[in-house]
Amino acid sequence: MQQARYEDIRPLHELRVATTPDKELTITLKEGNAEIFGRELPATAETKIPPGSHISVFSYYGCQVALQGTPQDEPYSIDAEFRVGYLNVAEWLQDRRKAAAEERTVGPRVLVTGFPDSGKTVLCQLLCNYAVRQGWAPIFVELDSRGTTENKSFAFLPGTVGACVVTDLNEGEPTDPLVYFTGTTRWNEQTPVFQEIVKTLGAAVGHRVGGVVRGTVRSRGEAEGDKQQQTDGDAVMQEEREKASAEKIRKQDLIKEFEETEEEQRKSLKRLR
Repeated sequence: MQQARYEDIRPLHELRVATTPDKELTITLKEGNAEIFGRELPATAETKIPPGSHISVFSYYGCQVALQGTPQDEPYSIDAEFRVGYLNVAEWLQDRRKAAAEERTVGPRVLVTGFPDSGKTVLCQLLCNYAVRQGWAPIFVELDSRGTTENKSFAFLPGTVGACVVTDLNEGEPTDPLVYFTGTTRWNEQTPVFQEIVKTLGAAVGHRVGGVVRGTVRSRGEAEGDKQQQTDGDAVMQEEREKASAEKIRKQDLIKEFEETEEEQRKSLKRLR
């Protein structure tokens, strides 16, 4: 068994680690407190990092971790004081959610934009995981049809947009996502089609959000009383999935009919000649 290597992470720093494409890596918190994209590392328990992952182990007050396995590259530490700003945003969102729950209105919505590889998905995962830790179930919406993220929890296939409800901190593919096929990874190639898809997606998410906030919600985000509204929101999302599937089948039938008609026309031209 390979000997573990120990890494000390200074306060407000993060250790960046990448795993190889075919082997996982194990991280164990030995001292202090640390988190991975907002997911707190349990003390002394092993946390497995899947193959092909790029992670950042962050600590507010400093810690020591043990790495078991062979990383793809040499792990390195960087100053991450910018994470304090992320925490401030998360706390502000928490206050807005509490206020919305008390007023029984729609909670806050966050639009994240930026250049490629600027950390948009990491910020989204941080905010979602902080919300889950505080008892909420945020909705993540992916409008980038390129499908370039390496984060499996928020990964949608290239040529698609969609949404998923984040209910736990476990790493893995989105649970029961709502997905729409855009037909391209560049939204500006089919702007009218993309806009219609986004409108449909927005309507489905709106129904789901409306179903949650119309119930009586405690400060921890747990619905009481009439939960039928949430059920209605789930039904709407399921209906939208069925509509998307039926639309896909309809388009496939039209393409097939067009190809058959085209083949008949070619045969007719050959007979005329």
